[in-house]
Amino acid sequence: MPREISRQLSVLFLVLISFLFFPGFFKSWLPPGQKCWQAILQIKFEAESYLSFGLSDRLKVMAEAEWHGFLEEDGLDFIIYYLASYLNKCEFWPEKSEKKEFRLKSSPLVPPDFRVDYVEGLEKEIRFYYSFRPPEITWPGEDASVSFKVLLPSAPWPFKKDPRPDMILKTTGSRIVTVERTALEKPVVQREFFWQAEVYDRYLQQKREIFSTWLKLFLKRLSS
Repeated sequence: MPREISRQLSVLFLVLISFLFFPGFFKSWLPPGQKCWQAILQIKFEAESYLSFGLSDRLKVMAEAEWHGFLEEDGLDFIIYYLASYLNKCEFWPEKSEKKEFRLKSSPLVPPDFRVDYVEGLEKEIRFYYSFRPPEITWPGEDASVSFKVLLPSAPWPFKKDPRPDMILKTTGSRIVTVERTALEKPVVQREFFWQAEVYDRYLQQKREIFSTWLKLFLKRLSS
């Protein structure tokens, strides 16, 4: 069996186990009346990165990841219990070249880890902040002397409009995942979000990257 198919089956098996066993086990630990939720945040993005020295060469990137965990109500805020995160797909290919897949077990690149950093509780809504670690990856390309830097989509905590002092991020749509607080009384909550961004070098005034991001949030209430 190819390693990539084997890895995907392992991920599906772990997800299935988390759905079947962890919610009941986690709920049994809670004091009576304590509110908690099973939480899954999925992210998909497509990016186009430009060489850092301004040439016309471009690198296309496509990736999908998901985070699994639990939330426990703590006043207005929430305690986050991390269960697992998965990088389901990450592909890189230069423009006008054949698609090249980023294989997790053989690539020299460190696979980025998708995380929920913080869940902020406000009076009328809750906000999910998320990021990849590392926040930026470098793809070596065909020529070792040429590299592409790819900024990964995020809404980290503490929240910053621009990811770094040398970058300007121009966005369409909200990066932060929000859910109205009244929705938490429902057995299941599902929301979808979309935002786009252009990344500019603050000093050279050149475009470094463009990307589109899709997010899906799933919450299942585990307590009465």
